[in-house]
Amino acid sequence: MLAGPAPVISVGLVSLAGGSPTLLAGAMVAVAVAGLVAVLALPETRGIDLAPMAHVEDRPRGETPAASPSVRP
Repeated sequence: MLAGPAPVISVGLVSLAGGSPTLLAGAMVAVAVAGLVAVLALPETRGIDLAPMAHVEDRPRGETPAASPSVRP
């Protein structure tokens, strides 16, 4: 989402800071923290068969696949 306009945003932040990269570094930290929060919020999928998720359009609306462990410890 930010990859395309990233150079323009970077130049703008550095210009706003009077040539200092402090605002740019802060923005990079904020994006990294947002990514970390997103990854930590995802459910663990180890041991769950993800094959039923490949055919989402075949299921009735609102139905989710059951979590069935496919790998035994």
